[in-house]
Amino acid sequence: MCDCEALWHTLQDSGFRITTREKKRCFFPAWMEEFTWLKEENEKMYCDICKMTGKKNPFTTTGCNNYQKSALEKAPKFERSPYEYQ
Repeated sequence: MCDCEALWHTLQDSGFRITTREKKRCFFPAWMEEFTWLKEENEKMYCDICKMTGKKNPFTTTGCNNYQKSALEKAPKFERSPYEYQ
């Protein structure tokens, strides 16, 4: 669990409310269970399958630092596991 994720849970448990302006976005490792193609390196998100298959998009070239689940839901869809592309 990253530091900001732990802080977020601690604050929520204490009843503290954070407004959108104060909320710092961060990567949630649990996303990798739902999005099996997802990898995180150097504070950026990447698509393993896109890299393996030579696709060019923000998830392969520059990495994506838009830490919102909605960004992942808009990403390319894959029916096979990343390991089946190797």
